[in-house]
Amino acid sequence: MPAAIDQRARARRRTSDFTEYGAAARFAAVSAHVDASLADRSLGARSIAEHFGWPAYEVRNLLVTYGGVAAFVRRRRLDAALDLLAGDRHGQITLDDAAEATGLGSRRTLERAVRGFYGLSVREAQLLRARP
Repeated sequence: MPAAIDQRARARRRTSDFTEYGAAARFAAVSAHVDASLADRSLGARSIAEHFGWPAYEVRNLLVTYGGVAAFVRRRRLDAALDLLAGDRHGQITLDDAAEATGLGSRRTLERAVRGFYGLSVREAQLLRARP
């Protein structure tokens, strides 16, 4: 099969795969993928689209109501880092460990993100999360 025909066939399959999912199912799939890939520092519209075989603009359109792909990923990373810290009853997880495990990179980035989003210190946000 000539390469051009093969590329068109693959593009049609990707498009039909995308349209088979409803918006809620696409969002759930993207959310699950993002949560599973938080440590990947290159996580973005292009890598998410490549994972699903969708066009990148569709991923951007899907997450536009959440402030865009970067904002969505950052919020998921922030939530995951705070969940890690809140679940650590023995103080074994450092801020650097939580930031690294969730793709935020450093303690300072985690502190700035928490302060910017919640208006709290990491410790204050951690205590709020740990409450039953």
